[in-house]
Amino acid sequence: MSTTTTKMARGVSGVVGLYLAAMVLICASFVWAVPAPLESRQAPNQAAIDNPTDQTASLNVTMFILPIPLSEAASIASPYKLLPDHGLPASVIPDGYFPIQVRANYFYDIRQKALGIPLQVPQLTSLALYLPFIDVLGDGKTAFKRSAIQYFDQILPTLVGGLTQFQNGQVAFFDPAHAAYKPSGGNTLSFTAAQGISNPIDGPGIVNPIFQAVFQRTSSSPISEAKHRSILAQPLYTTPGTGCNMETILFNYTNANPSFVTGDVQIFTPFTKENNDYKTAYGYTAAT
Repeated sequence: MSTTTTKMARGVSGVVGLYLAAMVLICASFVWAVPAPLESRQAPNQAAIDNPTDQTASLNVTMFILPIPLSEAASIASPYKLLPDHGLPASVIPDGYFPIQVRANYFYDIRQKALGIPLQVPQLTSLALYLPFIDVLGDGKTAFKRSAIQYFDQILPTLVGGLTQFQNGQVAFFDPAHAAYKPSGGNTLSFTAAQGISNPIDGPGIVNPIFQAVFQRTSSSPISEAKHRSILAQPLYTTPGTGCNMETILFNYTNANPSFVTGDVQIFTPFTKENNDYKTAYGYTAAT
């Protein structure tokens, strides 16, 4: 994956909307912030002009499909059942396991016109764990995914998500702080998230790691591009009985530069029940 290519815009409805809803409530004290310089593969929001009343943003997303024990997946999905025919290869999801989708998101230029007021959030970094292939409708075929936990680099979306959608949102800090990933030697890139007290200047901090990925672009994967995109497109919910959100991701911009990725992904409690080190993790990235 080149760190010198640029990024495209996408339409998004979901957690970002919660953030913008909060901005409406506090618009009297809204301060127009100046965005940081564009990160590699990061462009202004190109979808807002055609969708002024929707929540839109430019998103640089890297996702991984990882196995967790079937019992843990069933607990996250409860009271709904899992759809056992997820269609992923056994080399990725062995027998007795079920897939999760872990997404590292860097939103840029989030916009919405609400109550006639044009609002903008310059940037937002998040890390999310989704459990896909949940039989919410009970028809044995329509796949939903649950947003099990999300970490944000800002307090406002964390609070609003918890109040409006009963979302398990927490504050974390990320490395890099305001980018989708950073060079990590050779052709590799990295993205990490942690909680605690960070000291980026001259000494140790009190830090509990949550997630770490060191990965690189690859030309092939046991998971097809169509499969990755279909999982991204599944309607999502946070808490049973509170409704769901639809997220539309646009890949039709010339600078989207989607790609398979593979690398070493480490997940720590409480992100999952146990610490896990996935030496060969398969994923997908796009500037959408």
